[in-house]
Amino acid sequence: MDKKLVEMLHLELEPVGIFFGNTTAECELEADPAKRNCVIPFVMAAAKGKITSMDEAGCTCPGGAVGACFGDGFTRL
Repeated sequence: MDKKLVEMLHLELEPVGIFFGNTTAECELEADPAKRNCVIPFVMAAAKGKITSMDEAGCTCPGGAVGACFGDGFTRL
């Protein structure tokens, strides 16, 4: 990110971009469907420079599923 903009906005973490697709990127941190995965640690890891991946099956947090646009996680999970 442009250093001047980071300084002006006093950002401590990098902005995070979300890519919606039907392919999985090579990543350092991937959500495991067998575990309870909250979306926030994945977003925080991305803000710290890691490439993370979470698909609909790996998003096992109802609120996170809604926030990540995976539909109504409260009735699905």
